Amino acid sequence: MTKKLLTTDEKIAEIGVSRQTLYRWRKMGIGPKYLEYGGCIRYLPEPLLAEHVGEMRVVKP
Repeated sequence: MTKKLLTTDEKIAEIGVSRQTLYRWRKMGIGPKYLEYGGCIRYLPEPLLAEHVGEMRVVKP
């Protein structure tokens, strides 16, 4: 089964954080895994476990 990549708004709704928090995490290299292509950010559809935030790293193809 293929999983759909999520937009920023969809990811915010999925994990319940603000846009600013998600942006800050991305700049710090932590938070949900994402792909960046053609200037667009897309997130992998997986719930964020708060206890693992510091362990997550950015994925850039």
